[in-house]
Amino acid sequence: MEAEKERRHHERYGVKPGVLAVLGPDSSRMGRIIDISPDGLSFYYKNGRDKLAKFYKMSILFDDSLDSCYSPFIFDVKVVSDIEIENESPFSSAVIKRFGMQFNDLTYYQKAWLAECIRDHTTGLIECTLPPEWNPSP
Repeated sequence: MEAEKERRHHERYGVKPGVLAVLGPDSSRMGRIIDISPDGLSFYYKNGRDKLAKFYKMSILFDDSLDSCYSPFIFDVKVVSDIEIENESPFSSAVIKRFGMQFNDLTYYQKAWLAECIRDHTTGLIECTLPPEWNPSP
């Protein structure tokens, strides 16, 4: 079996607390954005009863502590991953997942807004580490 290659075309940036992804209108998934790039993002959410779809409409929202408090755009996104995360609290039975999304067919204005969002609401570059099975042997 051939090793899978890294699919990302852009570097990922860690996101400051208070930046949320909200899927809708047919989903209740929402959560804190973990990382973002011009191609996509990932966020944590509490697993619910929604059926998983392949495509969603998504908004990026900011809490009151940040400069902007609204997203002027609804983005078309494609699901690229949905991974269960080990719950750090022994007292919680909630299933936390990491949802990876790819932006689809961005307009010029959406790209410009995302560039501003990355500039103003991130903590810096994060290192992308691939699972060992993805790295081809030398």
